[in-house]
Amino acid sequence: MLLKALSTMCKSCAGALQTLEGSSLSPSPATPTSPVPDQIASAVLAQCRKKDVAYKTAALECLGDVLEVLEVDVFSQLFEEIVSPILKQVSLPAFTHTMALTLIEYVF
Repeated sequence: MLLKALSTMCKSCAGALQTLEGSSLSPSPATPTSPVPDQIASAVLAQCRKKDVAYKTAALECLGDVLEVLEVDVFSQLFEEIVSPILKQVSLPAFTHTMALTLIEYVF
């Protein structure tokens, strides 16, 4: 699976990846490029939005590895785009939004 390979590559080459600048999709020299770790995190985060539960689970595991190794912070995006919609689907009266935030902050 490509996600596992990406996770392994990040673990093995974290130092080198931290120093690289990514290429811009725009040919304009005025467009800044983002660091490779940010691009990798964004790509894996995009995979976490997939509907297939097994794939989403694998993507979230990969994202956890990538974020830990490359020290990239995408917590707000992860919460807003992935966790929050799941919490809205779960209807547990005792499980409040504040409790969810506390739990997420504890885990991350």
